[in-house]
Amino acid sequence: LFRYFGKLAPREVEEPALYPRTVCGSNGDNGIGTVPNVPSMPRRRGRQSKDEQLAAANRLPLSAREISEMTLGELHKVLKNEDLTEYQKQLIRKIRRRGKNKVAARTCRERRGERQRSMRDTETSWSVTVGAFSTFHLVDSLFFK
Repeated sequence: LFRYFGKLAPREVEEPALYPRTVCGSNGDNGIGTVPNVPSMPRRRGRQSKDEQLAAANRLPLSAREISEMTLGELHKVLKNEDLTEYQKQLIRKIRRRGKNKVAARTCRERRGERQRSMRDTETSWSVTVGAFSTFHLVDSLFFK
């Protein structure tokens, strides 16, 4: 529970908690890794599903996917909405930053994989060229003694 509210969502300052926190061990479980009463959704990998749960739990007007895919101008329009609390605005910024970082990390991994594949292809073609060249000289030296 601490990770959920510390890392994924901004710390609550002066706003009342949306969900009451229980003391660890008071209801038989330690509360670690649990999400407040959020409608059950099929779990997906990674933070995206946690961000979706945060968006639903805090009644954000957009889903986490929509938040991370919107342009900067659209983001500013949403953040100017007076119906949003400061906590919700901070949460929208965090969700968007994580979504953008997720896309950047994916493209970085793809580029790295492509670079490694091209290096392997270059290495393979170089060894074939060198191998053919040395074989040619070996045969040449046998015939022209």
